[in-house]
Amino acid sequence: MGIIEKIKEKKIMAVVRIAHKQKCIDTLKALIDGGIEIVELTLENTCTYDVINYFSSDKTSNIQIAAGGIITIQQASLAYNAGAKLIISPVFQMSLVKFCKSLKLPHISTATTPNEAYNAWKTHIPLIKIYPTGHLGGIEYIQDILRPMPFLNIIATGAIKVEEIPDYLSIGVVGCAIGRDFYHNLTSYEEITNRVKMAISLIK
Repeated sequence: MGIIEKIKEKKIMAVVRIAHKQKCIDTLKALIDGGIEIVELTLENTCTYDVINYFSSDKTSNIQIAAGGIITIQQASLAYNAGAKLIISPVFQMSLVKFCKSLKLPHISTATTPNEAYNAWKTHIPLIKIYPTGHLGGIEYIQDILRPMPFLNIIATGAIKVEEIPDYLSIGVVGCAIGRDFYHNLTSYEEITNRVKMAISLIK
C-alpha cells in the first residue's frame, strides 16, 4: 500500500520536530509502539536525513516516513535518497511539484487559505494540509473551506488535540496530523505510546 492510501486508511499521522537524533529515534519508536504507521519528520537539521534512513532501512517495521518542511529541490532530493516515501512542503510551489512528479514521489503541499488549497488541488496534489488549523479557527475554518469545495482531500494539522480527532473526521477531512500533542511535556516514552493508543481508539 502506498503512503497516500495508508494515510487515507489510518486517518492519523504523527508530525515530529526534534533536533536531537537519538531522542528523535526514540520518540518515533514510542509512536510506532502505539500503532502509528505514518510519520512526518519535519526537517530540523541534517540529522533528520539520518533518522529517515534509519527507519527506511529497517525491513522489520511497517512505518512509512514522510519528509516535512521541504522547501527546496535539494532538500527533497536528499530526503528521497535517504528513503523518504513522501515529500511535504509548508508552501505550494510548482518546482517541487514537478520534481516529485519526475521521481513518481508522492507530494503534499500545505495551504492556509481556500485559494491556496484550490490552486494546489488543480495540480493534482493528492492531499492538502491546512496549517495551522487550530490557530485559523479549527473545525469551523475547515468546514468553511469544504462547504464550497467538498472535493478537496484535506489533512488538518497545527495545534490539534488528540481528543479533537473524531470531530475533524466527522466534517470530512481525510485525516489529522498530530504533532506536539503526541509527545510534548510527556515524561516517558510509555506515555507517548499510550497517547497514540488512545488516539487510535477514538477513530475505531
